[in-house]
Amino acid sequence: MALTHIHHLMTHTIPKIHSFIQARRAWVAVRGIDRIDPKLLINVSASYVLANGLHISATGKNVLNNGQREFFRTDRVPFTFMAGVNYEF
Repeated sequence: MALTHIHHLMTHTIPKIHSFIQARRAWVAVRGIDRIDPKLLINVSASYVLANGLHISATGKNVLNNGQREFFRTDRVPFTFMAGVNYEF
């Protein structure tokens, strides 16, 4: 009985554990490690009512143009400016 357990352990369990460890090491190598320093992102938004039902707005994102990444392996955050006009009937 003991030899059967040892045989099963050597032929099934240990190779599966070894495969799991190798797969985990490969995943960590693909995932990578990086350091992302703290940063300050400032977004500004303003709107104004020109007339009854007519609104204009402007939004600036990352107005300091901090060019660092926000998350691991993502694009850098660019300065973005948007403007709009809204009229309600």
